[in-house]
Amino acid sequence: MKVFTCFHTKVLALSILLLPFAVLAQKAPMKFGEVDAKQLAMKSYEKDPNAAAVILGDYGNTYFVYSDEGGFRYIFERHTRIKILRKEAYDKANVEIATYTSTGNSNKEKLTEIRGYTHNLEGGKAQKVKMEKSQVFETKYNKNYLITKFSLSNVKEGSVIEYSYTITSDFLFNLRSWTFQSDIPTVHSEYRVSVPEYFGYVQISQGYKPYDVNEKSSSAGSIASTSRDRDNPGSGFQRNETNYANNINIWVQKNVPAFKNEKFITTEEDYLVKMDFQLQSTNFPNSGYKSVLGTWEKLITDLEKEESFGGFINRRGPTKELVAVTIAGKTTPKDKMYGIYEYVRKKFRYDNRDGIYARKKIRELLDKPAGSSADINLLLINMLKEADLEVFPVISSTRRHGKVNESYPLVDRFNYVTAMVKLGEELHLLDATDPMRPVDMLAYDALNGNGLVMMPGGKYTWVSMMQAPRTANVTVGNYTILPEGEVKGTTTIQYKGYEALRLRKKLIKNPETVKIDLAQEDTTSLIKKKNEDDSELEKEIKKYTYKNITDFEKALEAATQVQTSEYSQVNGDFIYITPMLMHQTKENPFKQEERTFPVDFAHTRETGYYINYIIPEGYKIEELPKSARFAWGDGTVKYDFLVKAEENRIQLVSKFIIGKAVFEPEEYKDLRNLFGQVVSKHTEQIVLKKK
Repeated sequence: MKVFTCFHTKVLALSILLLPFAVLAQKAPMKFGEVDAKQLAMKSYEKDPNAAAVILGDYGNTYFVYSDEGGFRYIFERHTRIKILRKEAYDKANVEIATYTSTGNSNKEKLTEIRGYTHNLEGGKAQKVKMEKSQVFETKYNKNYLITKFSLSNVKEGSVIEYSYTITSDFLFNLRSWTFQSDIPTVHSEYRVSVPEYFGYVQISQGYKPYDVNEKSSSAGSIASTSRDRDNPGSGFQRNETNYANNINIWVQKNVPAFKNEKFITTEEDYLVKMDFQLQSTNFPNSGYKSVLGTWEKLITDLEKEESFGGFINRRGPTKELVAVTIAGKTTPKDKMYGIYEYVRKKFRYDNRDGIYARKKIRELLDKPAGSSADINLLLINMLKEADLEVFPVISSTRRHGKVNESYPLVDRFNYVTAMVKLGEELHLLDATDPMRPVDMLAYDALNGNGLVMMPGGKYTWVSMMQAPRTANVTVGNYTILPEGEVKGTTTIQYKGYEALRLRKKLIKNPETVKIDLAQEDTTSLIKKKNEDDSELEKEIKKYTYKNITDFEKALEAATQVQTSEYSQVNGDFIYITPMLMHQTKENPFKQEERTFPVDFAHTRETGYYINYIIPEGYKIEELPKSARFAWGDGTVKYDFLVKAEENRIQLVSKFIIGKAVFEPEEYKDLRNLFGQVVSKHTEQIVLKKK
């Protein structure tokens, strides 16, 4: 959830009345409680016939008011109307609204004017059921957030539901964001924002669909105020009038498609069409321009002063003896780095909580060696500094938390911290939250965009968090084809990178160390490619014998004996074999013809198959798969499918290299086509004919 900062502002220390904004005088886009007969009769949504529901209209309006008691605050009004087409969408009638309360309850947002209706056609006539106050209840989410929930009643297929509410907020650092897209299609989404000229907000727009309306305007207004008459103190107060301007924005998105949570993305919040706001500056009469947003240098300086960040890193006493013991006998900086990293990753257990601030004191962490990612990695940085290594904290955002916008220094956009060690010209990123990960291998969830490298004196630079070593699966198969069509032989597989990590976790069966199931991201996996459930995956794993299971610095190796007739067919004098056997890629992971957002693999990858066949005596090669090479002009993506025959032997190579982690939408079509080529080549057959 977004963190809001309380920001009270009084102008000229006098009583102010803000006259109504022009934006408020505009005609309401929808009239609450009145639904068009066509909307009630709708059976499906023409632009998405499979949609279970459609947002007919979603309207938001933010404007400012002022009072002597509270200063400036903003009012946020929302009116949402949804057509329920199928029962799968009944949950759209369950609404949750979050409101913020400052620590200590000194200030909180107020949610008022909650209204709701369910509209139905009953016997050809429109009927509506009003939501009662008893259907609204509150729950405490945490010390800063209250969740108000309500459910609209009498919802059925064909219903139109609508609700509206108002939020009054003193927390002006963030205006209410607006999301124009959801998991169901939207006919019309509109957000209006009117801001007094005294406030300068940065508008952070994201998404891959342009706005149908993006209008800017201004309207004149005046502030009626009273102040003490300085020229004639005995006369008491005088009435003043100050002119001001309202800066008005209107954004409209029409016919927005439902967001489909496709493969190879970070979090959907990175891709939805939405608008965020951050207060950048204020410029009040008699007080002048003031920057509020700050700078990266200030953000770093503030973190250095923070006890649970800079104070934790720079505290020397508690780890002095521990570091001396850990690096005893190690003479080079690299050996010291490896020694400290090895100690921390094996000693301290990650509790699956993330953040950039330590939750524990150092001595508490040493006594009970378990903590958050910040606890563990800040301790790692502390110990590396104690060993006189050149180390810098790197703050970043996880894939589930969303990408960091490098244009705006906002500390709440970060939720992960790692260590960067400089050894001469070498840079190493260290993340000690998993005992199975070697140096330079971050948590999978940390492979996201760029991280902020914090240097002394407020200096900084950015580093890619997606420098993970290439994940590779290399399979070697040596098989003999028997006259009855059976294939017999051995398979050996070498796993590197995140695929090795994923499989090691299955083999060691230590759920406490599991942070994320990588199988859902690795569709090129040799083991989990047929949507097996966990029990089937376990059976597949048990077929292999393994080497280097606990030697995490080495590749994981697997070997098995193969004897199968599943991939071959005998028909008269002919034997037909699909030579990729169980290694065949059967489906293209990219189903959609078009994609409006990037493909994010998180890391580079390589999948190679080197397969050798001996054909049975008395047979000759009638037909072979055709060799082919595919490569992008920049060399980042390559696919080789090579087949060669010599006497009674057939050699087949299928090698697919994805040399970068992120592909832009304009590259999607070529990427999808290349995966299609892999699927196609893997279906081609060897045909043998009896002599």
